[in-house]
Amino acid sequence: LDYVWKWMQSHLAILDAFDGQSRLARLNEEQHRFGRLQAAVAQALVGNDTVRRPGPTFDIFTWVNSGGVVMDDLFSRIGDFDPEAERHAIGPVSPSDLSERFIISKTHLKRIFDKAALLGNMGWERTPGRGAVWLSKAFIREYWDYQAEKFALIDRAFEATFPARAEMATPVLSRRAPALT
Repeated sequence: LDYVWKWMQSHLAILDAFDGQSRLARLNEEQHRFGRLQAAVAQALVGNDTVRRPGPTFDIFTWVNSGGVVMDDLFSRIGDFDPEAERHAIGPVSPSDLSERFIISKTHLKRIFDKAALLGNMGWERTPGRGAVWLSKAFIREYWDYQAEKFALIDRAFEATFPARAEMATPVLSRRAPALT
């Protein structure tokens, strides 16, 4: 439950950073709504094809234990981004380091990378497994679309679970003439 709570907090904080709202503060103020929010988010995510099947390369990573965090690590390395470029260099990647850090066997990690390379969505500038890595525009698009859809679903679930607060009612002044004494 603690990890689900932290997952929700981090996603709401990211949404708040995008648009300046205060979803995270609202969740913290109204924690009793967390169960309904979590259920609404889970139902939305499970029922959405864009989230469940974002694309072939994304799927290679997410259907493997620790593959999703490896993929997130690769995407966190993108620096300058040109949406028109076919490939984006992310710098050197050490499969040994990733294997150790994310507790995934080197052999298994190599299989994932090889499958992504066969699809043309990941590769090395020189020798496979050593040196600078690139990610394809198509792979980035899969990841981008997945993240956008996930955050949109979380936002909609939040809106449904945390209705807008009523504005403070301003008193209406009487329009009657003052009483004469």
